[in-house]
Amino acid sequence: MVLPYNLDNRNFPTQSTNVLLARTFEVQIEKSINEIVVFNIGKDNNDIGKVTKVEEQIVEIQTARTHPFYLNIDHIKTMHQV
Repeated sequence: MVLPYNLDNRNFPTQSTNVLLARTFEVQIEKSINEIVVFNIGKDNNDIGKVTKVEEQIVEIQTARTHPFYLNIDHIKTMHQV
């Protein structure tokens, strides 16, 4: 195996994950219900919170101040679980 940039294993500590990806982005988000996530790299404070519901292209997240916030799935660019 050839590592990028001619790095050796000591400088390239990758770890394989056991995360299985869903068929659609909506299903992947549904797998994160009751988990804290960061959408769109946290560009806006309302993009960080606990996923409470996914229904008909709308994701409901609960922010740190326990306010519900709604995002259209088509407007989500990235998702990272915390």
